Amino acid sequence: MITEAHNPFSPFATMSPSSKVWVYQANRVLTDEESEKILMEAKAFVGQWASHGSTLAANVALVHKAFLLFVVDQREVEASGCSIDKSVHFVKSIESTLSINFFDRTLLAYTDNANKLSFMRISEVKPSLVSTKISNKTLIFNNLVSTLEELRSNWYIPLENSWLSK
Repeated sequence: MITEAHNPFSPFATMSPSSKVWVYQANRVLTDEESEKILMEAKAFVGQWASHGSTLAANVALVHKAFLLFVVDQREVEASGCSIDKSVHFVKSIESTLSINFFDRTLLAYTDNANKLSFMRISEVKPSLVSTKISNKTLIFNNLVSTLEELRSNWYIPLENSWLSK
């Protein structure tokens, strides 16, 4: 069920709304053990994440056991191409050790009628609308958000408000 006992964005509470966000969506809901391992390793990664020798003001969260969120407050140090590549390499290493795919951009995450996190291929959206498996009111995760402000306001939205409605 999609609920959080705490604010899922609390690790980012002191960060600027303009902070850069990267959303990595797993291809399935992670187990408790996988979630703990990933979050522990991700926290260690962001603790030493740097751009041209300067430590990034970064934090990470794992939300709904499926979304790995990296946020960098770039007011003092901007994430460089090399530092972004390091984060991608880190996520790829998690994929290979745990048999998870965080880079399948054809997979849409949404909440079903029971408010449970579900996944479908983007190519299945139109047929699912016709069959009424989903509706324009179905809440989806818009992983195209790029700032913390967008994450807070435009990440979990009705399908009709997304790029998929076009």
